Amino acid sequence: WRANAASGVLAGRGPPAFGRDGSVAFVGIDGSLVVMEPSGDVRHRVALDRGALATAGPTGPGSGPPRPAGDDGPPLLVDPAGRIAFARSSGRVGVVGPDGRVAIASERLCASPLGIAATPRGFVVGCAEGYLIGIGEAGGEEPGDTHQPEP
Repeated sequence: WRANAASGVLAGRGPPAFGRDGSVAFVGIDGSLVVMEPSGDVRHRVALDRGALATAGPTGPGSGPPRPAGDDGPPLLVDPAGRIAFARSSGRVGVVGPDGRVAIASERLCASPLGIAATPRGFVVGCAEGYLIGIGEAGGEEPGDTHQPEP
C-alpha cells in the first residue's frame, strides 16, 4: 500500500496501526480514518470528527492541497477482530467496526486523551486529567467506568 498525493490518500502526522490481515489504518490529513488493503485499495474512509468530510480524491482544481488536521489525538488501536479504537484531541472516542461503521462511545470522554490500550474486553483511554476510562463489553469494565488515581 502507498498513501501519497498520487493515490489520493494523504496520511496525517500520526503513526499507522496494522491489522492481522495486513491492512493498515491511519488518520488522513483531512482527519478521516483510512483503512487500506495490502493491495493498496482503500477499504474504508470515514470521518472521525463531526463536520469532517472524508473525500476519496483530490480536493479539486485550484483549491490547493488539503490542510493538515490539528492534533489527531493518540495513536489508533486495532484489535484482533479488526475493530479500530480511536480518541481524538477533542475528546471524542469511538470504534470503527470491520464493516466501516462508526460507534461513538463519547463525544467528550475527557479534555485531553493521551493514549489507548487494549483490555481483554475492550480498551481503556488514559487522560491528562489523571483518569483511566474503560470502554468495553459488559462483564468487564462498563462503558464510562472511571478510575482516578489515589491522592
